Amino acid sequence: MRVIRQVGEETTSLQVKPTGKQCVGMEGCIKEAAEALETDGDEAVLDLGIIGAGSRVEHYEMAGYKTAITLAQRLGAMEVVDLLTQSLAEEQGAEQKLRKIAASLIKTAAAEA
Repeated sequence: MRVIRQVGEETTSLQVKPTGKQCVGMEGCIKEAAEALETDGDEAVLDLGIIGAGSRVEHYEMAGYKTAITLAQRLGAMEVVDLLTQSLAEEQGAEQKLRKIAASLIKTAAAEA
């Protein structure tokens, strides 16, 4: 069974139209980041708050990809597993960048103190 087919420049998986509903948890993470942008205070602390919110978004996304990968594996849709694994790696890379930025901010703040 072929699960991936090309449609123009897009790829569809499992020949199923993707659907979904609004994610309240993700909305909460985004709202936290937006609130941090509007807060007054120490810039380094506020930046760390924004980075923390971004990191939570990445972890939320990674959890979703891991679940989708498991489901695709159970379906034997290995091409889908490969695509989802690539997306998971991108999210992990983004989270690692956020972690490095946070570590740099903390190091700079400690040196200034």
